[in-house]
Amino acid sequence: MADQHDDGTAVTIPGSRGFVPPPILLQRSPPSYGETSTSRQVANLDGHVQSEDQGVRPKSSLLPVAGLSSEEGYKSQLSSSAFDEFIIEGYEHVTYETTLIKPPPPEPISGDGDSSSRRGNAAVPNIDDLTARDAVLSYVSQNRCWGLACAREMTIMDITASSAFHYNLETCTEKRTAVWIHEPYTGQVIDSADRGPSPKPWDVLVVPPNPYREGQIVVEVPHSARVVNCYDCSTMGRRRCWSCFGNGEIQCNACNGTGKILEQESGGASEAQRANAPVIPKACYQCGGGGKRRCVVCLGPGQLPCKTCLARGQLKLSLQLTVSWRLYKSDRIVERTAVPELLIRSVQGRVAFDEEKAAVWPINFFPDEAVNHASRELLDEHRARLSSEKTIAQRQSVRMVPVHQVAYVWRNYRGFFYIYGYDNLVHFPDYPQKACCGLSELLSCSIQ
Repeated sequence: MADQHDDGTAVTIPGSRGFVPPPILLQRSPPSYGETSTSRQVANLDGHVQSEDQGVRPKSSLLPVAGLSSEEGYKSQLSSSAFDEFIIEGYEHVTYETTLIKPPPPEPISGDGDSSSRRGNAAVPNIDDLTARDAVLSYVSQNRCWGLACAREMTIMDITASSAFHYNLETCTEKRTAVWIHEPYTGQVIDSADRGPSPKPWDVLVVPPNPYREGQIVVEVPHSARVVNCYDCSTMGRRRCWSCFGNGEIQCNACNGTGKILEQESGGASEAQRANAPVIPKACYQCGGGGKRRCVVCLGPGQLPCKTCLARGQLKLSLQLTVSWRLYKSDRIVERTAVPELLIRSVQGRVAFDEEKAAVWPINFFPDEAVNHASRELLDEHRARLSSEKTIAQRQSVRMVPVHQVAYVWRNYRGFFYIYGYDNLVHFPDYPQKACCGLSELLSCSIQ
C-alpha cells in the first residue's frame, strides 16, 4: 500500500510488501566513568575510519579465521594493507609482530688511522739469574710435597725475554625494534598525530644509561597513538559466553536435559520390600524439571565482559619502540712460548695501548704483526656480525705481559721453565721433584 506526498512522490508505508527498512547505524554509548574522547580519528564498525579532516577512508576487511581465536585471526591477517590508515613514515613495515628497525648507514670513522699518533709502549723488563732463582724457589715452596733441592741447585743456562700481548675489543651497539600494541582505552591522554608528526625510529631521543653496560628501555613513539574500536567485541564491551553460547542456560547434567530423574518409592518396612519398590520418574531437583539450568559462567545474561578492552569498547593503539644496548667482547692472545693462554689472561700486565672512539681504526703499528692482524680480524668480525645494529662506541686495548723463558740444568735434567707477568709468576710444568718431599716419584704422598 502506497500513499503520495503533496509533490506527487510515492511513499511506502511500513507493513506493505514494498517497505524496505532503513539502515541501522550502530553507535557506542556515551563515555562513562569520566571517560572523555580525545582522538579525532576512530574506526567504525563498518570497517571505515572517520576523520574530521579527511572524511571516511575504507580499510581492509578483517574476517575471522577458522581454527583461530578472534585475536589470532585478526593478527594473522594484518598485512601492510591493513595499516593503510595508520601508516607512519619510517614504520611502514611494522605490524603486531616485533619488527627490527634497520640501523642508519654507519658514519665515517674519524681520523685517518695514522700510526704516528697511535704508538704504544711495548718495553720488556729484564731479569737476572738471582731474580729467576728466587721466583722458582717461591713457586716450589707453595707446593709442600715438592723437593727444594732442584730449585736451589739448578744451573741457569740462559734467560730469553719476550712479550705476550692480550688484545681486547669491546663494541657497544644499539638495536631498535617496533611493534603495534593496544591497551584498553579508559580516557587516558592520547598523543595522536594532531600534535605533530611522529619522529622516525632512529630520531626518537633515548639516551643510554651507560654506553658500556647492557640495558633496555621501552618507550611509546611520540604522536603515534590513536583510538580504535575493539576488534574482539565490536565496541559492544561484551562477548558471547563461551559456556552457554549466549543462551544463558546450559543442559542440566543431573538429568541430561530430560527434566526427569528416576527414584524408588520408599515403601515397605523390610529391606526386601524396599528393594522391590517400583521406580518412578520425578522432576529433577537441580533444574526443577526444565532440563536446563542457569549458566554458571555468565550467571544468566549469556554474555561476558570483553577482556581485551575491559568492557569499554575501545582500544588505544600505539607504536612501541624497544631500544636495547648490548656489549660484545672479543679478545686474542699473541704468545709464542709454552705459557697457556689462560695464565696470560689472568695475570697482571701493563696497558701498552688504549683507544676509545665511536668507531676505531685497526691497529697497524705494533712490532708484532700478529697483534695488527688480530685487530683487523676482530674488527671485521664485529662489523659483519653486528650489521643489524648501530655501533655507538668502540674500545680496543693491548695489554703486554712479559714472559721469560729460562733454560736450566740439574743433574740429569735439562729443560725450561717460564717466568711471566710483573709479579714474576712461574710456569714450571716439568719440575723434576714433584714426588713426596722429593724422595721418589714412585712414592705416593700420605701428607694431608
